[in-house]
Amino acid sequence: MAYVSKAKRVLGAAGIKAGAILGWPVTKEAGGGRPPQREGAFVRACGRGPPAAIRASSLVPYDAFSRARSGPTHSVISLVYQVATDLRLWLHDELREIGKYLVDLLSVTAERAENDVDYIMPGYTHPQRGQPIRWSHWLLSYGAAFLTDLERLREVIKRVNRSPLGCGALAGNAFSIDRIAMAKELGSESLLSNSMAAVGYRDFILEAMQWGSTLMPHISRWSEDLIIYGSTEFGFSRLADAYTTGSSSMPQEKNSDSLKLLRGRCGRLFGGMTGLMVTIKGLPSTYNKDLQESVEPILEHVKTLKDSRVVALAEKEAKPMDKLSLSGFQSVDGRFGEDVLAVFDYERSVEMKSALGGTSKPAVREQIGFLRRELAKGRGGLID
Repeated sequence: MAYVSKAKRVLGAAGIKAGAILGWPVTKEAGGGRPPQREGAFVRACGRGPPAAIRASSLVPYDAFSRARSGPTHSVISLVYQVATDLRLWLHDELREIGKYLVDLLSVTAERAENDVDYIMPGYTHPQRGQPIRWSHWLLSYGAAFLTDLERLREVIKRVNRSPLGCGALAGNAFSIDRIAMAKELGSESLLSNSMAAVGYRDFILEAMQWGSTLMPHISRWSEDLIIYGSTEFGFSRLADAYTTGSSSMPQEKNSDSLKLLRGRCGRLFGGMTGLMVTIKGLPSTYNKDLQESVEPILEHVKTLKDSRVVALAEKEAKPMDKLSLSGFQSVDGRFGEDVLAVFDYERSVEMKSALGGTSKPAVREQIGFLRRELAKGRGGLID
């Protein structure tokens, strides 16, 4: 993997600079006592003991120096903290890519909210028709949720981007390796300060999964709304043909299966996160082999989050609404006057909700402006 090679290269260069490593891997042709078992490792300059925890996954057991030292020399690389480094490097890049997808979704949300600001729809509670709102207001309700998710993601990425490289597998590293320089070369923002914590915890994986398990319910609820709004009974939206399927027995149906798959995958993420938490909660401090169980769920988690971006927003479709006559109102209560009909002028009704965060045109445009300003900040930080 590219991340493994990168970590080894940085650690090897730092080891040579510190005098802890005598040279790069050698082959039989270069004068080694035996051909290497695997290529790509580094050679330590002291000790003839068994490799134990410090043995690398690509150990070279004998080299040109071994004959002069009457025995094998071993790698300075600890597989334990190398794996932790590789996971962090990979997860950092994946989360940044997911962040770009989220920015794309927010950009589309802002664009559609601006284009569709004239459309009015019923607003639902419980779920029953409550008050008229703008379609844009509904879109921006999810825009606000996704924007908060993006803000959380920035914080998660900062904590993932911390380097354990060179910390040692337990008590620290006996060699004078410059961990700060290695962290800078890897692009890490900071170091993990304790070697036991660096190799023994997978909090960065859990935090990434917890973040995804907050994002996915927003996507799931958004999908559920669009499934309902796209049904014949509602008719507010229409999903593009590329994201729907038909029915063999009922050809008139147009099923929103892509949205249902998004809704269904939410539960899988919860299951993976819960399983990992149950595994980790009973472990003693420092590294344990059980921590290998953190790899599969985070791989699945990231894959699901990245797959969830491939849905287009549905197109708006007008739906007629019933209106009561003045005589109908007066038959209930004679005190009703002609002004009661103004309540059912949906344009006038939504424009009355002009406070910040409301559904009037000025309020919606203010929300669009806020979202665009926050997106501009994101482009200048998270995704550059």
